[in-house]
Amino acid sequence: KDGQLKNWALLAEIFGGLAVVFSLVFVGFEVRQNSRALEVSAYQELIGQINTIHLALITDEETSDLADRILQNEISTEEPPGQRIISFMQYTTRLADMAFLQFEMGLITEEQLNSVLAPLRIVLRTDVGRENWRDNSNQRTDFVNYIESQMSRNDPEDPFWQK
Repeated sequence: KDGQLKNWALLAEIFGGLAVVFSLVFVGFEVRQNSRALEVSAYQELIGQINTIHLALITDEETSDLADRILQNEISTEEPPGQRIISFMQYTTRLADMAFLQFEMGLITEEQLNSVLAPLRIVLRTDVGRENWRDNSNQRTDFVNYIESQMSRNDPEDPFWQK
């Protein structure tokens, strides 16, 4: 009878150990799924912000005209819509900074980062964009260093400069 009790205790320990292993595998799977959901959510939020810019360009003629003038280097921040230009530049810069932070945290891939940086790249191709970029005192140093290292390569074939 004592031997049978030991056998049952051994079986209970084995099943208990298997249950712990199974639980840990399940928790690991759930954590991985939740991490992926966070990655997708972070990227969708960034894309939503870019869509906001595009919607304004599509639906507001004044904003669209202003963007065209910026892209054609026909305007400076000294002109009457200067504050709108500065606000637009700050918006695209902050969006890019947010994307870079999410990239650093591993929430988005480098390919996704390059995609989200498109509005900033477009702005940095303009005179007013480069002028505004010089005043980047409110930006995180690692973000500024990353963008400037990308800009310094100035290779049209570089993924940073691709549209």
